[in-house]
Amino acid sequence: VIVCTRNGVALLPDCLGSLLSLDYPSVEVLVVDDGSTDGTSGLVREQFPWVRLVRTAPHGLSAARNAGAAAARGDVLAFLDDDCAADPHWLRWIVHAFETHGWAAAGGPNLPPPSDSRLQRILDALPGTAIHVLLDDRRAEHVPGCNLVVTRAAFAAAGGFDARFTTAGDDVDFCWRLLPARPAIGYEPGAGVWHRRRSPPSKVLRPQVG
Repeated sequence: VIVCTRNGVALLPDCLGSLLSLDYPSVEVLVVDDGSTDGTSGLVREQFPWVRLVRTAPHGLSAARNAGAAAARGDVLAFLDDDCAADPHWLRWIVHAFETHGWAAAGGPNLPPPSDSRLQRILDALPGTAIHVLLDDRRAEHVPGCNLVVTRAAFAAAGGFDARFTTAGDDVDFCWRLLPARPAIGYEPGAGVWHRRRSPPSKVLRPQVG
């Protein structure tokens, strides 16, 4: 599991805490710190010593994801954003989908967690959130990078993420380059993550502009 972050001190405890509860026998977790200035690396070292920390200069999300893939030891690369929390059965369902259908990549739903904040509910309902686009019930045209799992072989064949995309769009571009693979990208409805849209609204709008 690869979690890329920049200045993620406020977000990482929930994200990494959810990975402690994964119902899966063997998981390597990497955090790629993309040039944080808020003490992110110190937080990971002190509170999550079981996590492998990779520190990079600030080159953007795509470059951080590529760095995580290069450092990971597994044959399956699972990308999770720092503002997400994984369902305990996330990887079980994803692996089931890979074993059943032989996908090159797969993802599942990204759901906003319940909130008592009216502003947060408005942000969660805005268009433009990270979401899958399906070709049918089980095949996807693309799945968002906040819940994207890909075999190492398919990742290498697609050439990884394009580092020109620094804030958004890299996951769509990556999935489009995966589509020639057969079978290509699957959708597993059981493999969900909780994905809270960031507040204030400027943090939601910035990647849309990007």
